[in-house]
Amino acid sequence: MAATALGYSGHRTSLHRNLVLYGHTLFALASELESSEPTSPDTVLAIAIFFPKCLVYVAIAAWAFSKAFVDWHGNVNRMLLLRFLDAQRHPTNNAKDR
Repeated sequence: MAATALGYSGHRTSLHRNLVLYGHTLFALASELESSEPTSPDTVLAIAIFFPKCLVYVAIAAWAFSKAFVDWHGNVNRMLLLRFLDAQRHPTNNAKDR
């Protein structure tokens, strides 16, 4: 409860912050590669560290968007299961007469 009062709303916010942070850092490092000066080993090491992390966060974000797109109107299997359970709990009068 206190965490949401401080503005932290869970995993999604953390994922968004990390994706923006790593993307900005990777962009800044990649822009250094375009200069005519020789690339320093520190820049290459930083890219080797940040690129896989950025790639993982992009993959997670793409999965989350695809999951939301596929289940936009709800998960059909879950809705049918809920209807089935609801029908078992509250049988209609027509079903009792048979």
